[in-house]
Amino acid sequence: MHTMMMFVLAIVLTSGCSGMSGKLILAENDVKIYQQMSSIPHASETYSIEINGKVYDNLASGFYVRIPEKGLICFSTESAIGSLVLHVVPVISGIPELQIKLPKEISGFGSAFGSKKTDVGSTFIEAISGDLIYFTEKISSGVIGHYCLNLKEHTIAKVDASEISEPHEPTKAR
Repeated sequence: MHTMMMFVLAIVLTSGCSGMSGKLILAENDVKIYQQMSSIPHASETYSIEINGKVYDNLASGFYVRIPEKGLICFSTESAIGSLVLHVVPVISGIPELQIKLPKEISGFGSAFGSKKTDVGSTFIEAISGDLIYFTEKISSGVIGHYCLNLKEHTIAKVDASEISEPHEPTKAR
């Protein structure tokens, strides 16, 4: 009986987790975002992102940032145990997909993807220099951090503002 109850609970908890079964809330060319309402009372909704037909569940912020200069899309997902993973997904072939588990000291990075640079809370691209992509995160009018995504080394780290080079116009965030 206990095994049967656990099986039923597992089905209830996982139902509606696939991005394809949720409500489509955004469709832009190669990207779709779905919202799933929880079947458990008082639980919050979850989001999935579909890029060129591949679905990623548990989208952390509900949105992403597009890096057209590199043909990439960045977003973060949250695992069942609460750790965040930064995904760097190509929208063109020939570039490998990256998944970087965020270190504890920057575990909230990317939670404001999709916001405009002028929004109260936002994560936006500050500069691109070769394989380095510099992000800035802010809350209210104050900057809270600068981060460098190294595409070659598959790493992300907090950096000082003085390390950011070759500023350019920020790319479209979504």
